Amino acid sequence: MNLSKMSATKPRFKSRKTPEFSSDNLLKQEFNPKSPNQVWTTDFTYISIGNKRHVYLCAILDLYSRKCIAWKLSYKIDLN
Repeated sequence: MNLSKMSATKPRFKSRKTPEFSSDNLLKQEFNPKSPNQVWTTDFTYISIGNKRHVYLCAILDLYSRKCIAWKLSYKIDLN
């Protein structure tokens, strides 16, 4: 049928813009604030819930009290 073969490699696209990253150390290694609600931190992690299944956990912590301010579980790591 004279079909051309498919490529086995993915095409690589080069961005013309260089990514901008903030390298400012806002906390300056001071992880013990003097009062509540001055510094919050967040983290994403995944939790296995079975064979090849997992959920994502997003948690927001107050660094003063080390308590969880808010959390959300999701099957997808997205905005919802």
